Amino acid sequence: MKNNLCCFIFAKQNDLKTVANDSDYTSNKLKTVRNTFESSLVKIHNLKKMKSKVQLILLITILFSIQIGYAQSTENHHKVYIPFWIGAGYGYEWSVADEVTINAQIDMRVYIGDDDFAIDNFVFSPRLTIEPRYYYNLKKRAEQGKSIQLNSANYVSLDMSFELDAGFGGIRDWPQNTLRILPTWGLRRELAEHFTIDFGVYAGYKLKEIGDRNWDTGKWDSDYWTTHKFAWGINLAFSHIF
Repeated sequence: MKNNLCCFIFAKQNDLKTVANDSDYTSNKLKTVRNTFESSLVKIHNLKKMKSKVQLILLITILFSIQIGYAQSTENHHKVYIPFWIGAGYGYEWSVADEVTINAQIDMRVYIGDDDFAIDNFVFSPRLTIEPRYYYNLKKRAEQGKSIQLNSANYVSLDMSFELDAGFGGIRDWPQNTLRILPTWGLRRELAEHFTIDFGVYAGYKLKEIGDRNWDTGKWDSDYWTTHKFAWGINLAFSHIF
């Protein structure tokens, strides 16, 4: 009887140990599951953060690309300017493509004939100009972070101008109608807000009619002769853009 009781007690102790071991195993399993769940939540959170960062980067890239694309285009603008020779003019530059414009100008040039400043030694002559321009390094300047405001870039152009036989003054043998077709290399830079400088070097064709002024009558003779010339030189103008 005593032996049977001892066996029973021993068996129960083993059962209790087994239950305890099972309980520890279950607890460990629960801890493992909880840790796995928490780790998954952390990964999901990190993925969401990463996704948000990727979306933000994509948005910034798109906006930057749009801004760069817009910034690399030429602009339309009006201007008043002082040309290389004494005078003044008005112009409008029309953007027809990202790097191409049509520059149209009208100005009044003042020329001095002799070494004194009597009124008879001045000629005031209007000139009309149409000039297609290609700003060939506009995008490169933008990509380098340089200013391209007011079409500040280098360009090649075809300067086509006509000086009218409507000038008045008193210089003898002064050119009358003059046509110029001048391939030009030039550059424009912004000096200050709304102010620019244009510099160009040209070489091309000039056709002009020459008259002889009659000093007795003060009028141009009716006979003209035409000259064809190779022309070269520089252009320089200071402009206010608006």
